[in-house]
Amino acid sequence: MVRDDFYNSLKRSLYLLTFSCILVPWIIEIAQLQKITWRLVVKSTIISATILGVGLISSTVALNMVKKYEKLKNVINRDQRELTYLKKINENLINRMGVNIELIDEEYTILFANKELKSIFGDIEGRKCYEVYMNKKEPCFDCPAIKTIEKNEPSTKIVTCKDGKIYEFICVPFENEGKRYAIGSKRDITEKRKLEMSIEHEKDKLNTILMSMGDGVAIVDSDFKITYANKRLIEFFGEDIIGKPCYKAYGGFENPCEHCPILKNDIEKLKNIQPEVIEITTKKGKSFLITHSPIKNTNGKYSILEIVKDITELKQIDKMKDELITNVSHELKTPLTVAKGMIELLSEEIKDGENKDILNVAKRNIDRLHQLINDLIEIAKMKSGHPLNLRDNDLRREIERAVRELSYYAKNRKVEVVTNLPDKPIIMRSDKYKLFQVFYHLINNGIKFNKENGKLIISAKNNKNFIEVTIEDTSIGIPEEHIDKIFDKFYQVESGMTRRFPGMGIGLTMVKKIVELHNGKIFVESKVNKGTKFTLIFPLS
Repeated sequence: MVRDDFYNSLKRSLYLLTFSCILVPWIIEIAQLQKITWRLVVKSTIISATILGVGLISSTVALNMVKKYEKLKNVINRDQRELTYLKKINENLINRMGVNIELIDEEYTILFANKELKSIFGDIEGRKCYEVYMNKKEPCFDCPAIKTIEKNEPSTKIVTCKDGKIYEFICVPFENEGKRYAIGSKRDITEKRKLEMSIEHEKDKLNTILMSMGDGVAIVDSDFKITYANKRLIEFFGEDIIGKPCYKAYGGFENPCEHCPILKNDIEKLKNIQPEVIEITTKKGKSFLITHSPIKNTNGKYSILEIVKDITELKQIDKMKDELITNVSHELKTPLTVAKGMIELLSEEIKDGENKDILNVAKRNIDRLHQLINDLIEIAKMKSGHPLNLRDNDLRREIERAVRELSYYAKNRKVEVVTNLPDKPIIMRSDKYKLFQVFYHLINNGIKFNKENGKLIISAKNNKNFIEVTIEDTSIGIPEEHIDKIFDKFYQVESGMTRRFPGMGIGLTMVKKIVELHNGKIFVESKVNKGTKFTLIFPLS
């Protein structure tokens, strides 16, 4: 339209200009021929000039219109290029974004499908969605596309298509020229759903195992609250234990248990603790053994997994066993004492060397049996909570006394005993009889298991906050796999040693209990055929 106006105006301008150029000379010539006055010529010239000016103005207007037209044309061309460019970008994005996209109308017709979707289901534009995906002749119930169109809001549905794969179908509303559509996207979640189902299956299996366990299982958080309890734990302590502090649920206590690992460790350090076992006795007199282990939650924080075992019956059986051992031991002590006295009387009367040796062998075995009975009685006393007879004692004297009493045994075994004791007394509040038993057993073992011409070194020193005693020998050593078990009652290393060196395996059990009753600790280091070193630490406070 602009271009037509421009051409018409230009045509009129050229007509006027041409007419002016012809008219002026013609007027002059007529004037000369007809002898018209020059005034008329001037008027005619003015009229022609006016016509010429109008033509020139029309030409200028036309030229401006041309410029505007060219400018408008450039703008239109640029917009068209930008529109084409944006269209290509949109097509590339839709086809290369790795997500299948489609446009569905209210008649269930797929109006558009990108390359990703076509690569899965083929050329589906113009077809009904329920035919393409579900192989149905009727629309699906609760179709997310129609739901989106009708409610003008996003909708999601998990569907299993005819290819057997599971898709998450997400639809969002789209409106154009007053008509609504649904833009749909399908995400293949087959593997994800399989994994979820597998996890759910394992979860159910684990829950079944936990619920059928004979021991109680609990998860306790950093605030001591029970967040999970299996069936057995609920049977132990009642149905209302979830959310309760463990110490209140288990024992009816007002404060956490003394040896609780949560109490001893900052919750962030729980991941570094080793499994610990503690024993509790409830106000009702029931006994439980609780094993604690750190467990990482899904949020990255740590809680405590507790395995709770009811040992009430075992404790009762153990108590009966201890009582039996104690009673039998006491019953045996009387005839052993009589037998020992009779042997000593015979030894004084018999002068014959061979018979004297026989009596000495009998006396040593009676002494060994007597010591064994004493140890059994001592262990029973400690288990029953028999109090210590605490006094300020010089530790050196008990060590020296044990060395003196075992000197004859060391001489016969050809073992050199060396003591490195300080000149000043090592004063410690202790039960001196029980400490003597500790040193006697450790030194006796150091001699018994030592090599011929071996060495036993006993050292003691008084540090600032604790007393340290070491007993180191050149014995046959203890295999590494047995070191953690040597303090167990009646435990013996399974080797030829048990045949060559008789014993019941209760001496070290008693030693450890006495050390712990004094708030001390005992450590052992050993290498086979190199020797063994026991270290005892007693706090001064």
